[in-house]
Formats: sequence, structure tokens, C-alpha cells
Amino acid sequence: IGSEELQEALTSHCVVTRGETIIRTNTVDKATDVRDAMSKALYGRLFSWIVNRINALLQPDTNI
Repeated sequence: IGSEELQEALTSHCVVTRGETIIRTNTVDKATDVRDAMSKALYGRLFSWIVNRINALLQPDTNI
């Protein structure tokens, strides 16, 4: 994702009603909440990936 796309995702949100698309600018507080939520989700996914990778590496090889 490019920096411009990330900035747009953090600072605005899109609402679609009856086929009409409305893009609204987030307040500073809302943008901060979006940033924090995204960071939490990324951290959670990275942590899960690391744990799963370590577990896979520690499993005994059953093909002996």
C-alpha cells in the first residue's frame, strides 16, 4: 500500500447509501482511533504468524 492510500484510509471514510458514495473527512480524534485500531490488528496478526511459524519449526519431523 502506498503512503497516499494509507493517509486516505486514516483520514477519511466512505459511506455508500442508495448507490451514492459519500467520502467524509475524519476528525483528528477519529483518525487517531483508526490508526490505533489498525496498529492493534497488524500487531495481532504478526504475533499470530510468529507463534504459528515457531510452532511449525518445533514440531518433530514424522518422515523419518
